[in-house]
Amino acid sequence: MRYVARLVRPRFEFAIVEVDLPEDAADGRVCAAVLELALSSGTHWEMRAHDPGLYQPHVEMFMSDLTMAAEGYTPDEGRAWMSEADGMAHDRYLLLHADIDMGEGRVLPEPWVRDCYGLLLEDISGDWVSGLTQLGMRSDDNPTDPTNVVPFRRSPPDQGGAD
Repeated sequence: MRYVARLVRPRFEFAIVEVDLPEDAADGRVCAAVLELALSSGTHWEMRAHDPGLYQPHVEMFMSDLTMAAEGYTPDEGRAWMSEADGMAHDRYLLLHADIDMGEGRVLPEPWVRDCYGLLLEDISGDWVSGLTQLGMRSDDNPTDPTNVVPFRRSPPDQGGAD
């Protein structure tokens, strides 16, 4: 049986920008000013090289020749559809930022999230939370296995309430 798969992998761009603000500017104001400048056309962005030690490809979708035939596609038409932008019209990614030195993380919201609300966003985020919960329960016996995720283990926060 022949399968055709579409893979994705993260690549990151970076830019260095500077803004002048009062010394007592709130963090939100600094971030807003930096982002406004970063989105301007004059910002120079550089693509970072893909690091397979940190990020592995993800199988976004796959179809067998039999499935393509049942859907009315020839194998060539199925491959062409997978490579078109329309084939990815409903796939979105949300980034999670991890500072592994500090043991902290945050969600980096993307503009598409504004269009998802109510039950759809609840369903999607519930799936994500479930997947994140599984991180500590999976084995790291074979980190190169694409079905394996790297466990994220961190000591529980101090229960004494002191920072």
